[in-house]
Amino acid sequence: MTPTPARRTRTVEPGFSLARLALVLPLLAGCWCHAGSTESPFLTGCPPEGSGGSAKTGARNAMKNRVDPAATVEDVAFADVAALAEPVAVARPAASFTPESRFVRVVGYAAAFGRADGEPCNCNKGASPGSGPEAYVDLHVRLVPTAADVTLWKSEPWLAITAEATPRLMSASCRDALLGGSTVAEADGLATLQRRGIAGATGQVRLTGYLFADDDKGEDSAHDREDGGGKRLTVWEVHPLFRIETCSTQTPCEATTDRGWVSLWSAGSGAAGLDRCDGT
Repeated sequence: MTPTPARRTRTVEPGFSLARLALVLPLLAGCWCHAGSTESPFLTGCPPEGSGGSAKTGARNAMKNRVDPAATVEDVAFADVAALAEPVAVARPAASFTPESRFVRVVGYAAAFGRADGEPCNCNKGASPGSGPEAYVDLHVRLVPTAADVTLWKSEPWLAITAEATPRLMSASCRDALLGGSTVAEADGLATLQRRGIAGATGQVRLTGYLFADDDKGEDSAHDREDGGGKRLTVWEVHPLFRIETCSTQTPCEATTDRGWVSLWSAGSGAAGLDRCDGT
């Protein structure tokens, strides 16, 4: 019997970033701002707490389902997100758990875009035929720190940070445009960018959204996180996303300037509060 090879681990060291200087920038224009609203044009009839589960699950779902961006955004390095300690106990709402109130931009490389299954946070709509249209599922972005890690990610998924766009903010048409079709479960990140017509795309992306600790330890079976972090670098995510940008130059774009960055998707920048798929 051939022994199972040991999993290769990788340590991501925190690096210097302007985030350590508490740099706060004005929020990028075009985000969907509708203070106090809990509904969206895309997912209706499902409260922010989702369906089923405990009070703890409902509070966690409400953090996933935020629809209002913060007034300012903080640039945070990939390594600094990876280095955040896993919370022992999470007190929600975010006002009681400071890290989840941070609205951030994180730069890395998109290893893949993927379609989630139906989840309690979305009232399990889209989980199976008859439970609701397949539109009501999240889009996952697997973010890795370097271009070389894009190739390694499929065999070493713990290299990635997960970011998610929810069906409250992302339309089915934009999600399917990123994936390359309504039946595609997962798409290669670089191929997606090239298919969207981004000249010079290298896979580098800049993601804007809230920090969120996926502290689920098995309450929501739809989640793909294994206890111990077997499938993810960290329990920390960027969730929900409000914008996805990609670098349009062969040389890496700088995290804190807009030079070279083009919008791939943004929440609510289109007419009537709808989202917008760019890069075509």
